[in-house]
Amino acid sequence: MKKEIFSNNNNILPPRKYQKIDSTIIVGEQTALLAKWIKECNFGEYLKVEDDFDFKLLFRGSKNGFDIGTFHKKCDGIDNTIVIIKIKDSDEIIGGYNPFSWQSLFNIGLQSFPYENYNVPCSSSFLFSLNNTRLGNDSKNVLSKIKENQINEAIYYNQTGGPKFGKSDLYLVNISSQENLVGHCKKYSYSHQITAKSFFKVEDYEVFQVIVN
Repeated sequence: MKKEIFSNNNNILPPRKYQKIDSTIIVGEQTALLAKWIKECNFGEYLKVEDDFDFKLLFRGSKNGFDIGTFHKKCDGIDNTIVIIKIKDSDEIIGGYNPFSWQSLFNIGLQSFPYENYNVPCSSSFLFSLNNTRLGNDSKNVLSKIKENQINEAIYYNQTGGPKFGKSDLYLVNISSQENLVGHCKKYSYSHQITAKSFFKVEDYEVFQVIVN
């Protein structure tokens, strides 16, 4: 049976132009598709049909380093971010959108404590796969939405790990150097598998803040 890759909501217009993006992983046409999906998953909540986006680069592994502390320093506390990952030795590009912020610490009084696998409910986050011909879909671009019964497991906070979506759907671990930067991907909380690889090495990854115009 053909998987549902795109929305049937005819009210959601395609972007007026290909968005410019300071990325070494994706190009303007792919950015426009991500903008369409962001609008689709948030339509009726705070986005309007005519809204457009800017993508502000917050972090790039090959530029800022792959240390987990640097990821949190650059990205924690910033709402509306999208993570874009290039799988090593492959043409596959995967990632996820988080309308909330990433966090590694929480405060009680004057003391700070690390988050350890703390789940954050969200109904509008999603995962995606671009340029993937190995999943057996009619389209090589896949949108994977959070399952209705898994909303409480949409996003996870970890001080010792990178961005994590779902219980096991997408997680970057051991981020201290490019050599041991490993991704884990196994469908559980989201609707579709975004790569056929349960574990993969990361060539590079980027995090952008999505700014609504």
